[in-house]
Amino acid sequence: MTKVLTGYLEAWLKSPYVGRRRKALRILGKYAVQGKYDRKAIFETAKRALNDKDWKVRAVAASVIADIANADKNFASEAFTILYNHLEKEKHPNVRGNILRGLSKLVDIKEPFNAKNLFEIGLDLLKSPNGDVRHGSIQLLSQLVINFGERINEVLSSFDAILPESPPLLKKEILRLMREIYTKYPNDSLELFTKITMESLKENSYLILEEALANLSILIRDRKLALDNDIIMLVRRKLRSEKIAVKIAALGVVDAILSIEPKYADAYLDIIGREILLKEKNRRIKIRALELLVRHIDRIPRDIIYQYRIPRVLDILDLNTVPKNDELRTIKELARILLERKLGYDYAARIRLRVG
Repeated sequence: MTKVLTGYLEAWLKSPYVGRRRKALRILGKYAVQGKYDRKAIFETAKRALNDKDWKVRAVAASVIADIANADKNFASEAFTILYNHLEKEKHPNVRGNILRGLSKLVDIKEPFNAKNLFEIGLDLLKSPNGDVRHGSIQLLSQLVINFGERINEVLSSFDAILPESPPLLKKEILRLMREIYTKYPNDSLELFTKITMESLKENSYLILEEALANLSILIRDRKLALDNDIIMLVRRKLRSEKIAVKIAALGVVDAILSIEPKYADAYLDIIGREILLKEKNRRIKIRALELLVRHIDRIPRDIIYQYRIPRVLDILDLNTVPKNDELRTIKELARILLERKLGYDYAARIRLRVG
């Protein structure tokens, strides 16, 4: 960062215009985190800015204080105390949300001397009608659980209680953070994690479905769910979703299912072959599907592979893919790996495929 730019931004910190103060604080804070600006200087500025008359500046100040402490542990203790004490007197919900998110980052760095109080604060503010405050509370409670391994059932039950009234973005965040909790404490969180995951799979929002399917794949890999017909067919339906993110997440579940039992490829190869590899326009989905086949095709029964004409699908895909960019090049290479190395089709065998 040049001295000229620094000079402009430092001058803006004292500007009467809110937008300039906010922007200068945010940019200098970002550069300080990257080691391109004096962390102590911007930390002190952010402390003063917590008392700015405009809530937008105060919100940025709270984030900068937490980010500096997250980058440099020497600031952690002071940052924690500042944010913790400011939370009670701050009235604007958006600033309170940023403070809660800031405290959640500091739980990792410095074991709070008042973890019990933080749990109580998080659980209380989880009932707030403001979405930003609830989001901050969810993040704080999740990090407390992950770091201390306490009150797991209570926190997950509180998440379950607010799910029905939460908007999709908040539900998505809850499902993601529950996955982190389950990963660290699988036995203590399994029951509620499974319940909330299965209920969320009935939602219409792709934001929720993407996370619910990611959770489902973990439960399947951990053999915590029986591979019954309902789950097999549910994943089949999600593979046909109109949303790219849901299709990709569904392929992740198929990957988990095939790692447990390859014969279930019978339920998915028609969609993967005809609908994804041949008709899907999104290249990322094609690549994910091909990578899945590379991992599992050696274990999938050959009669299932031939039943859905996967060799011919791969041959068509290879012939019709012109490698004019990295994604198309990857698609072509993976198709050839599957066809030639994995399935053993040489040039003559591929010619026979086209007339068969």
